Amino acid sequence: MKKIDIELQQAKYRVMIGKNIFTGIEGILKKNNIPGKILVVADKNVLKLHKKRLDFLLKSKYFSINIFEFDAREKNKNLKSIEKIYSALQKNNFGRDSAIVALGGGITGDISGFAASTYMRGIKYIQIPTTLLAAVDSSVGGKTGVNFNNAKNFIGSFYQPELVIIDPAFFSTLHKEEIICGLGEMIKTAYLSDDQLFSTLSGSLRNFIKKDFSKAESLINDNVKFKASVVMRDEKETGLRKILNFGHTFAHALETESDFKVKHGQAVIFGIVCAHYLSYQHGFFTGKELESSLLLVDKVKDLVVFPAVNSNDIYNAMLSDKKNRNGRIKFVVIKNTGRVFIDFETGKEKVIKSIDSALKYFQN
Repeated sequence: MKKIDIELQQAKYRVMIGKNIFTGIEGILKKNNIPGKILVVADKNVLKLHKKRLDFLLKSKYFSINIFEFDAREKNKNLKSIEKIYSALQKNNFGRDSAIVALGGGITGDISGFAASTYMRGIKYIQIPTTLLAAVDSSVGGKTGVNFNNAKNFIGSFYQPELVIIDPAFFSTLHKEEIICGLGEMIKTAYLSDDQLFSTLSGSLRNFIKKDFSKAESLINDNVKFKASVVMRDEKETGLRKILNFGHTFAHALETESDFKVKHGQAVIFGIVCAHYLSYQHGFFTGKELESSLLLVDKVKDLVVFPAVNSNDIYNAMLSDKKNRNGRIKFVVIKNTGRVFIDFETGKEKVIKSIDSALKYFQN
C-alpha cells in the first residue's frame, strides 16, 4: 500500500492506494477518527456491481451507515440532487458530528463533496473513487461542485476531504471507455510532469485498455503525488494550479456542446490535441516537435470517439467557461514536456483553426 500526505494551510489528509484495501475500510475509518454516523453517497452502478463488498460495512458494530443511491450522470449533477442529499441527511438526523462517504466516480465525488461542504456549514467527507479517472484526478484537490444551466461545475467550493482511499480492485468492472477517460487525465499529467512519467505511461497505455492493472498502483501514486505537489502550493487555483487545466478549456466546451455525451477524460484527450495545435500556431513547436509530442496521444487516438461537432459552436461554448477573466478566454499552452504557460490569450481565428486541426487529427 502507498500513502501520500497532503498538507495544506488549513487542512491535512492522507491518500491511501492499494489493491483490496477496501476490505479493511472499517479499520481505516476508525484509525482516522471518522465520525460514527455516515451517509454513503453511492453510484447505483457501483452498488449493483460491488454490493457484496459493501455488505460487511453495513453490518458494522462501530458505524451507523445509511446509503443514498445516486444515478451518477452529468444531467443529475445539479442542485436538485444536492437537495435530495440534504433531505437524506436531515431525515436521518445527521448532525455536524457525521460524515459523507463518496463511493463512485468523479460525478459522485464532486456532488458529495459539495453537499458535505454546505450541510450545516460543513461536515467531514471521504473520497473512495471507483473509476480510474476519479482516482487520478477529482478525488484529490478539494474541488467540489455541480453544473448549472448547462455550464459545467459552475457552482461549487474548495473543500478538502478527510481521507482518500483508492482501491484499484474496483477498476475490474469498468468499461473500456471509462478506462480511456482515466488515461486522459494521466496523459495530461505526463505532459505536465517529466520525461520519466511520460515514458512509463507511454509503455503502459495499451495494458490499461486490456484491463492489465499490474502497474496501476504505481502510476496512480505518481499521478496523485504530482497533483498533490501542485495543490499544496496553490490550493485555490490562483496561479500554479492552473497548469492542471491543460486541455480543459477545449474539453469542457466539447462536453457542453455534445450535451455531455462525450465523457470528461475523452474530452480532455481532444483538448490536449487542440492545445498542441494552438501552441504550434504560436511557434512553441516546429512541425516535427508537434508530431513527436503527440506520439503519446497517438497510442489512444483510435479509441477516442465523439459525435460530429462544429468548431464555431465549441468556441462559443468556451465563452461561458468559468476560468475566463474580463470576457477573455484563458488557455494553457505547451512548449515541451514539463513546460507550459498559463493564462494564455489568443484570437478567435487561431482557436478555431486549432479545433479544426484537432478534429482532422482524430479523423485520420
